[in-house]
Amino acid sequence: MPMYLMSPTCWVLLLGSFFSTLILTPLIMRAAVKWKVVDSGGYRKINRRVVPLLGGLAIAIPFLALCLLVTAKPTSMLSLLASRHDEIVRFAVCALMVLALGVVDDVVGLNAKYKFAAQFAIALLFCVSTPNVVQAVEIPLYGRLDLGVGLGTLLTVFWLVGLMNAFNLVDGVDGLASSLALISAGGI
Repeated sequence: MPMYLMSPTCWVLLLGSFFSTLILTPLIMRAAVKWKVVDSGGYRKINRRVVPLLGGLAIAIPFLALCLLVTAKPTSMLSLLASRHDEIVRFAVCALMVLALGVVDDVVGLNAKYKFAAQFAIALLFCVSTPNVVQAVEIPLYGRLDLGVGLGTLLTVFWLVGLMNAFNLVDGVDGLASSLALISAGGI
């Protein structure tokens, strides 16, 4: 078993994020209904009742709070993450931008062209600000294919935008996107 899985830090962070999200979800749902940030359904929707939007906030707030904790005052418990301070800050800034885009889309409803352009811009900003781009892929029956910086960045941008839109598309059913995210995270 990998050492980081046996660390109490890992479990504190995981359980803290889980319970924070569990507590925040009904609070944000009530606030969304109060502020009238809801999906009332329509001819292309399966929901027969008003569904509160802004659910991404319940997931994003604990994550961003953790990033802030790591960058503001790294404690011994967070020392595993503190060594990656700069990467976490850049990732958190891009995550905050995606969150802001999602909130604006939930509140006012953005045109697909503008939302897509903003997603590409955020993904490109993430790729140029961090060294975390796909650099090679393993192709069955072929082996490793090195992509280089340009093609790797392009593939990473398309992958990030694809993930954002995949979750946006399945978000029409209440709780489906968060359930798929949990299953995906568990698989990773």
